[in-house]
Amino acid sequence: MKNRITQKQLADKLGVDEPEMSRILHYKIERYSIDRLVGYLEVLYPKMSFKLFAA
Repeated sequence: MKNRITQKQLADKLGVDEPEMSRILHYKIERYSIDRLVGYLEVLYPKMSFKLFAA
């Protein structure tokens, strides 16, 4: 919402369909691997750097 991008536009950018995008936006992410979610993050924020730590 903040970036004024529609769910459809976001889905297209990530290469997923709208129902899948809806699941992600509503935090229903248990079916996705960390690698897959990080891949989406890299597409949306290519200059961002981050570290993952195991708990």
